[in-house]
Amino acid sequence: MTAGCRRRKVRQEISFGVKKQIVRLRDASISWPVVLQQLPVPVSKRNAQKMMEDAAVYRAIPNDARTMWRNNRRGGKWPVLDAVVYEWYLAIYALGHRRIPINTALLQEGATLIAGRLGITQFSASHGWVRGFLKRFDTCNLAVHGQAREANLPLAATTMEKMRHKLEP
Repeated sequence: MTAGCRRRKVRQEISFGVKKQIVRLRDASISWPVVLQQLPVPVSKRNAQKMMEDAAVYRAIPNDARTMWRNNRRGGKWPVLDAVVYEWYLAIYALGHRRIPINTALLQEGATLIAGRLGITQFSASHGWVRGFLKRFDTCNLAVHGQAREANLPLAATTMEKMRHKLEP
């Protein structure tokens, strides 16, 4: 590092839950030092004051668990499509990953079919849409592919157990 250069502070993502907590505490006439101490993440007084400028927006945000962890207000372009695709995703997930692996291609195909049935014409189930969908609904896109699918899990579990017993003192 050269002389005179300062390292930038890492940006802290602040969820809606924390922002709503700041607004609630300030609405209860609690002082800034006490408010900032009670937060689960470090927030500067200046940033907290900026959040209070948009207090009406944060008061209007619903208190459901999925919204509270988010940190941006932007929703999907097609909220009805998102809701129906999420219901479809949950139905497939309920069948179990071993029967039907949920991967990007399957999600894209399902979203395209559902968009056609809903009459949404300008929809493209791109990789960006899939990433945004997974982020909006806080889901992981995990699918077992190739050799990993062929692994003998019961044998691996018993082998791991034997190794643990050997390593015990």
